[in-house]
Amino acid sequence: MFRLFACMVVLLAGCSDGTGTLDGSLGSVYRLDFDVVRARLYSSELAIEYGTADGAVPVRVTIKRSALPETPQGDSWSLVQDGDVTGQLADGTYIPRFTTGNISIDRFEAREASNVNGSFTGTFDLGRDSLGITGTFNVPLVLVTAPSRPEESLTPRE
Repeated sequence: MFRLFACMVVLLAGCSDGTGTLDGSLGSVYRLDFDVVRARLYSSELAIEYGTADGAVPVRVTIKRSALPETPQGDSWSLVQDGDVTGQLADGTYIPRFTTGNISIDRFEAREASNVNGSFTGTFDLGRDSLGITGTFNVPLVLVTAPSRPEESLTPRE
């Protein structure tokens, strides 16, 4: 079992040569721990994924590919209008539904292994409380050429 865990950690570490951060008051009710940051470009979207060694993706920020110019530099988009913030912990807990958010991309080129860097913010309405999250990313891009993603979304839709 230990050998399997060690192999998974090595494989996950090999998935990203980049860095990223997650912070904010959302961490008081939802775990924001992560081990790896990935940038994946699908035919429909750019996804920034904060993953854990156990395979969970606690935070996944996406922006529609149709909203991205060919080489955005310092551009910002509304995640409500052009993207999404989803996530799920290993125990099956989903990230709360976000209410507002923006993503800024400082560097992007739709080319394998090119660096993608930027930041995002989001707020989550939890009844009486409004909690926030901020994140940064600076990671090599992976082009995903599969016909479709395995999952449409990590959060249930209403």
